[in-house]
Amino acid sequence: MYTCSNLLVFIFLIFKTCVALQFLLEPVDTDAVENEEGFFFCIVRDLLDDQELGWFQGPVRLSNNTQVLVDNNRYNFDYDEDFGQYRLVINSVSRQDGMSTFSCRIIQNGVVVLQSREAKLRVSEIPNRLYPICLPLRSRYKVGDRVVVSCKSEVTTPAVSLTVSSADSAVGQSLQYDYSEHKYVYLRYSFSAQAKNNGDVFTCSMTSPSMKEVRTCNTSPLNVYFKPNVTIQGPKQIDYEREEIFICYSNSNPQAFRYHWRFEPPIHPNRYKTLDNILQLVESNQDLIGSVVVCVAENAIGNGTCEFMLNGAEESTAETHLLSTTSGRESIYFTEQPQIWWDSNRNNVLISLGAITVFLIAAFIPLCIIKCYTMERKNPSYYKTSMTDYTESANQLSQALPLSGQVATWNRSVGVQVRTTRGRGQSESPAHRYV
Repeated sequence: MYTCSNLLVFIFLIFKTCVALQFLLEPVDTDAVENEEGFFFCIVRDLLDDQELGWFQGPVRLSNNTQVLVDNNRYNFDYDEDFGQYRLVINSVSRQDGMSTFSCRIIQNGVVVLQSREAKLRVSEIPNRLYPICLPLRSRYKVGDRVVVSCKSEVTTPAVSLTVSSADSAVGQSLQYDYSEHKYVYLRYSFSAQAKNNGDVFTCSMTSPSMKEVRTCNTSPLNVYFKPNVTIQGPKQIDYEREEIFICYSNSNPQAFRYHWRFEPPIHPNRYKTLDNILQLVESNQDLIGSVVVCVAENAIGNGTCEFMLNGAEESTAETHLLSTTSGRESIYFTEQPQIWWDSNRNNVLISLGAITVFLIAAFIPLCIIKCYTMERKNPSYYKTSMTDYTESANQLSQALPLSGQVATWNRSVGVQVRTTRGRGQSESPAHRYV
């Protein structure tokens, strides 16, 4: 009977404790960003002296009130007495934290007397700094080959977004996501290689709701081999009185290593000279009018051709033209003749030169006048006197003795009449200058 009474008292005390204790706030599921901080809150009041509040990660106890019980500096615990609030702070949240549950429990004499609900940490994962990765391209492609640009990242929650762009414009076709490996995600962009794609660089951009910045990676320049695209630059019309020069240009990858020139119909080799991509017409007569000049450029992939027809100078116009060749193969650039430019601009050039000459003369004359006047003030060429009564001057050059080594002396005598209190007189002041 006594034993039953003790059991009833024990049950009553536990029931009383449970009724008195209750959580005013329990932990709830919380969002956190990887490598940043995560928080859980628990509010309970009026704990007894022999009661403690502990935080648990699953079955593992992390704290005793605010004392850390685990060897992990990522966890901090604090307590606000005014509100009875206990807080768990997780520094540098990891992906493993999202796989656990967190709860707070009241312990009395080593026994858990009250436990909160278990809450989860929803971790927004950030891809490793290694990503995105642009997979390497082939070392070379030919026109028509299939090019696949691949961009790789890891699978995260939330999912990342990948885009591919080239020359500052987004690629919106043939994009394909591949999750076949589960751990990684690939974005692939495929297209048929063209000559215009040679040298293109593709950029893969990665964004995520968990990241504040946009990460990118770049491919190496695309190396597309293609045969030469040929153009010819030269005068539109030939002048019978002088030699003419034509230059054959080739756009190709790899570069053209050989150029061929020919005439249709053929002409005598003495009438022209060639040096790689340069053609010089040494002798151009009227019989060349209507002849077709052909340039063939050759590289490792193939050859390209450009041709044009020779016209006479009497049909000349002072313009530069871009004409298409026969069969639409390539284009030819023609430049105007220098003599045509001089004939049309000669008057303007002469007028400009005349105006410049007049301006220089008009500016030079006042400078000369000012210069001469200044020199006269500083070095007078003759002497003046304020006495008007009498002035006399005499110059002579004394001759040196022959072979004596003496220098001839220049003698200058000046006589000036001056006024004195006794009357008028004359005085002479000799001056000697040597030549």
